[in-house]
Amino acid sequence: MDDQVYVKVLLYAYPHLRELADASEEGARIKAYLSFRRTDTLDCAERVAREMLAGGILRGVADELDGIVQSLDEQERFLLEYKYFRRRSELARYPEEAFSGSEREYFRRQQALVRRIAYLLFVHGLTAQRYFEEIGSIPPFPRLYRAVQQGRERAVVPKRGQRGISFAQNSASGSATGAFLPRSRMNTVKPMTATTRQTSTICSTEGVSRTSGVSALPGAPVSTER
Repeated sequence: MDDQVYVKVLLYAYPHLRELADASEEGARIKAYLSFRRTDTLDCAERVAREMLAGGILRGVADELDGIVQSLDEQERFLLEYKYFRRRSELARYPEEAFSGSEREYFRRQQALVRRIAYLLFVHGLTAQRYFEEIGSIPPFPRLYRAVQQGRERAVVPKRGQRGISFAQNSASGSATGAFLPRSRMNTVKPMTATTRQTSTICSTEGVSRTSGVSALPGAPVSTER
């Protein structure tokens, strides 16, 4: 098991954790509302409890990562924003010279930053063991973990647009499709409450991944991601 994989998964998911928590809790509320349609009420109650618990866990992890990110210096936050978070409004806040150096230096800094984040997560008690016990089975984290583990990170995040880093000898700008995580709360929650016909079968689904569509596995080619 590569401990850095779970760290990268949490970084990619960080901007969307509260949206995923909202989706999980909304799904639990709908299941509870429609529980009278089910003959196996115990099973439905367990599904409701699991999704409510998942929402609370994801919200707590978001709070912990908020503190970690804020403890970093400006260039470290830029590197995380550039590679993992991809929030265009946040990237626009940084000057063009937010990072200066060679491409080799860029990769070295990113690797060092992942190691530092891993240490800070450990200090906060968010170890690999805790990740797998509390977070790893919550949709869409299993597929997200596999994508990162298999080197398909470019399938995880949205495009950066035109913003890129100018290196000493060349330039690099990213492109990606991003099919694992929601881009807005509306995209996450709307499918859960679309019509009565859709919600009538919610108790028989397998959780947020089936109702929100955030865990569709893309067929992106393997590539090196900056």
